[in-house]
Amino acid sequence: MEKNSVEIIFNDNIPIGHSGKTLNGIVKLTVVDPIKVKEILLRLRGMADVKWEADSMTYTSQEEYCKNEFKIVQKEQGQKEDIMFQKDVYIYPFSIQLPSGIPVSFEGLHGNVRYELEVIVVKSWPFTMYNIALFTVVSELNLNELPNVSMPITASKENIVCSLWCTSGTIAATVTAERQGYVPGETLKFWAEIKNKSSRNIKYTKAKFVMVIVYHCKEATRNEIHNIYKSKGPSIAPGSTDTWPAQSVRIPPLPPSHMLGCSIISIRYFVSITAVPAGLSCSIVVPAEVIIGTIPILTEGQTLPQRDFRRYRITNYSYRIPLYPYYNLDSSNTASNFDIVR
Repeated sequence: MEKNSVEIIFNDNIPIGHSGKTLNGIVKLTVVDPIKVKEILLRLRGMADVKWEADSMTYTSQEEYCKNEFKIVQKEQGQKEDIMFQKDVYIYPFSIQLPSGIPVSFEGLHGNVRYELEVIVVKSWPFTMYNIALFTVVSELNLNELPNVSMPITASKENIVCSLWCTSGTIAATVTAERQGYVPGETLKFWAEIKNKSSRNIKYTKAKFVMVIVYHCKEATRNEIHNIYKSKGPSIAPGSTDTWPAQSVRIPPLPPSHMLGCSIISIRYFVSITAVPAGLSCSIVVPAEVIIGTIPILTEGQTLPQRDFRRYRITNYSYRIPLYPYYNLDSSNTASNFDIVR
């Protein structure tokens, strides 16, 4: 059975807004039974929340980025009677300026950045009608504006391997990425070398591409790490060297590095190589930071490639998976966990 309803529909049915630009769409009011209305409001809200528990303590923090209210239907000055809506469908376009510098939408295990638009049909009886539409805010990170992101990056480390009270040599590891800056849809290539200059076996090695999220509050911080890619290598005998061939990782739709505009959640990305020696010695981990942006590195005269917006689940839990820009630079890429939106 049909009943009165109100909904928010974004332009092209795509719930995406851009920092510093206008958010456009319509409010659709469907009236089946005539109603009297005092006013119709739109409320915009955007905020970050952080919360986790540790050692019988609860840590929380919040930031607000926007909170505005707009009247799209109201009585004329001096009008006492409520506005009568007969059976029909009423359309009200809206165009809302989003603040500049607000952070990208994000969903993590211990925090989030969320934006919503709420429509409220205020009635005197029997009750107020409302509906809430969540949308993703895209905040651009242009790699062309960052220094040295087109250059290769290398990180190295050498650890002493101990055997009881004596040292048994060292393990040296190096990881190199083709360049530092990438956008979702591009292929990240990195390789590594491990030199076992000790008398111990290296049980195995691991290559990873990880997302490191740091949640901040006044009293503490908490890290959350997600493996976007990982691979395991063989053992390395004493006195031997193992070279990892180039690892190719298609960058999925991910939020840009740093979470600019948000002071309670930060995001960084790393490629790393890990060597795990036999015995009680500690593993050696060598990370090299890469930057994930939204605008790719362009050579002179090159135009921006076409992009769409997709979702990618980084955790089993998600209130709502945000949309992120994705450049379909390889037609053979048909990964099923990339939800194509546009």
